[in-house]
Amino acid sequence: MKKTVIIAAALAAASSVYAKKPESAETPPPAESYEMSNQRMGEALDRICIAAPLAAETYDSKDNMVIVATDDGGQAFLHLSGECNSMALMFADTASGGENGCFEAGDEITFSSGGGTGKTCEITAIHNWLEEAEEDPFYEY
Repeated sequence: MKKTVIIAAALAAASSVYAKKPESAETPPPAESYEMSNQRMGEALDRICIAAPLAAETYDSKDNMVIVATDDGGQAFLHLSGECNSMALMFADTASGGENGCFEAGDEITFSSGGGTGKTCEITAIHNWLEEAEEDPFYEY
C-alpha cells in the first residue's frame, strides 16, 4: 500500500512538469461597454470645450467615465484611460489641460479638487450626452 501511495505521489508531482502548456488563444475583442447602450449616449464628437466652473458627474460611480457640462450649454460623456477613479472625478472642481479648456480625443485632462494635486488621464473618446432621450418601452422604472 505504501509503495502504491509513493508511486502515485511521484506521478502526480511529475505530471505538472511534463504537462502540455495550453495553446495561447488570440485575445477576443473587448465587449461593448454597457454605457454605450444607454439611450442618452449621442454621437461621437471631435472636440468639446468644458464649461467653467466645472460641472461634472460620474457615470454609475465608475472609474474613467465622466459627464461634463460644455460651454455651449450641453453635456458630453468623456471616456478616459488612466487613473481617474470615481472619487477623483466626483469631487473635482477643476479640469485643466487641452487648449484653452477645449479637448479632443487623445488629449490629457487633469481633474483636481480644492487646488490640490489631481488625477491626469487621457481622453479616449468623447460623445454627446443627450439631455432627454426616448424612453425605452421595455425598461422597467
